[in-house]
Amino acid sequence: MVDDSSCEELMLRSDSVSWPQGRTRDLNKGSYGAVYPVKVHGFTCIAKRLHDVLQDAGPADEGVVTVSEKFMQECKILSTLHHPNIVQFMGIHRAKDSAHPRDVSLIMEGLYIDLEQFLENHNQAKDTVPLFLKLSFLLDTSHALVYLHMHRPPIIHRDVKAANVLLARDMHAKLADLGTSKLLAFNPLSSTKLTNCPGTLGIMPPEALQPSPAYNTKLDVFSYGTLILHTLNQEFPLPCEVGKARRRGEFQITKRQAAMDMLSSKHRQLHEMTRKCLQDNPEKRPDMKYVRDELDRLSLQHPCNFTTFYDMYRETEKLKRELKAVELWSSRMQRLQTENGLLQAEIKQTGDELRLAETQAAVFKDDFDSERRDRERAAGEYDSDKRRLEAEKEELRKELQFEKATRIRLQNEIQQMREVCQSTVAFCVTTLH
Repeated sequence: MVDDSSCEELMLRSDSVSWPQGRTRDLNKGSYGAVYPVKVHGFTCIAKRLHDVLQDAGPADEGVVTVSEKFMQECKILSTLHHPNIVQFMGIHRAKDSAHPRDVSLIMEGLYIDLEQFLENHNQAKDTVPLFLKLSFLLDTSHALVYLHMHRPPIIHRDVKAANVLLARDMHAKLADLGTSKLLAFNPLSSTKLTNCPGTLGIMPPEALQPSPAYNTKLDVFSYGTLILHTLNQEFPLPCEVGKARRRGEFQITKRQAAMDMLSSKHRQLHEMTRKCLQDNPEKRPDMKYVRDELDRLSLQHPCNFTTFYDMYRETEKLKRELKAVELWSSRMQRLQTENGLLQAEIKQTGDELRLAETQAAVFKDDFDSERRDRERAAGEYDSDKRRLEAEKEELRKELQFEKATRIRLQNEIQQMREVCQSTVAFCVTTLH
């Protein structure tokens, strides 16, 4: 068990590390942790940190504690390694306010991109990555593995793959992720019982897939053979199932026959060495010193021109960014054209509706004018009838006054006649008596 106190000398000062955006922008995630960009004394680095669920684990969680121990072991191993082709270890950082005793981050130098991403970025145009550059990646990685295998005690990386080969901006490769590495306290070519399938399944040799595996540094040689196929073919050499009738010595090679055929069609010089690396029997595989020397010899036949390629690569990346900007601009223009078309359609529809409204307004105006004329005509007739009725009323009033005066005159005459009759009657009565 790795004692945290033994790592105190590796601790970085808290104020020397700054976490952008509160550790929210992770660059990559794995089963055990995530990688974040950090600043150490102002320089861009990367930090590898365990997931919170692993930090919260108690003593009873044996599997999780093992993960934490492996994490601390990786820190210890990296602190002892000093090689230009191995990612430089900066130190360990623990947050001041952290409540987790295992809340530590492994700080490493910040690199540009990993080899797997680089190959994927050029997968559509494989000829754009020259052979000298691929050989340089492989040679740099072989230097790192020779250094690990010659270390005292020897170290097996146990997960040699393109995703664990990081590229600097000058296109030099560095081996990273020693979380599955194993320190050997014996001869690097001697085998012992170790962890079953310690790394990625697709790059493991047969001896690492046994129930009680026993392997040595030749495990890395086999994985390196798959890395050769991946780098030169720019495709991961996926193993295929084959029948049990295949000869045991050709089994692993046959499983990757398609990748081997592709390699032989383009790079025949590396075919034999790759075939040796992929042998089932580890004793038939060469050691990494032999592989490194062979690659070094081949590299002399393909002289490097990093400056020209790097300038070309930077220009390509710049053109890609510009192309992306043009595509975004084109997409925006298409969107604006679509919106303009929709706007034009709306304007046309609005114009049609306006013309329809003008027609309806003209009809309404004609109806209104006709109705107004009818009202004016009716008003004229009303005024004429009113004047006629007033004249008739005046005539009737005058006739009524005349009839009233006549009635009064007749009443007076009747009264006078009544008085005359009364006088006559009284005279006659007087006379008769």
